[in-house]
Amino acid sequence: MLMLPLGWFGWWFDPVYWLTMIGGYIIMLVLASTIAPRVARRLSGRFSLYVSMALLAIVLVSITAGSIWAALYFGGYVTIYSIPFIIGFVLMINLFTYIISPFIINLSYGARPDPDLQAIVDSVAARLGLGRVKAVLVDGPPYAFSYGNILTGRRVAITRSLYEMLNREELEAVIGHELGHHIHRDNLIMLFFGMFPAVVYY
Repeated sequence: MLMLPLGWFGWWFDPVYWLTMIGGYIIMLVLASTIAPRVARRLSGRFSLYVSMALLAIVLVSITAGSIWAALYFGGYVTIYSIPFIIGFVLMINLFTYIISPFIINLSYGARPDPDLQAIVDSVAARLGLGRVKAVLVDGPPYAFSYGNILTGRRVAITRSLYEMLNREELEAVIGHELGHHIHRDNLIMLFFGMFPAVVYY
């Protein structure tokens, strides 16, 4: 790679680096908007959730391993000795994000408990055989999401606008969907899969 003589920060001013980055994002955008939906339509319903996740893991691990091999083979700043530090750095960032994100969400969205919403969440969670899940009302447009970690516990957030818009039965359906994310540990899975692109990036 052509680098300007500016030390570690030379890549900020390297036109080849920026052209490569921009070109990569354009290619990903084109693939995500054209090819990915076609593949998803053809494969939807053919595999179970767990098989689909296993296939995704294989693809991500293969891409990550191939990218690391290419970085080592073609040189640059990446060496066999720097890879453990990169992986450790990504793990530390993801662990920090996992721990602090519920507190940031609570502050950012103005999360506050609501006894009526909590009663609905407790009722749905009991039917699903799920333990205690904290329910909070947040500010924003109609939306619901699940979050939490081992320190804060599982949480379900519903915006006040959505809460006032839906009747009890509709709220239970929305809450059931969000509790499904906790049952399947979707947040942890997304955090895990998100580490692979981060390793490739760094």
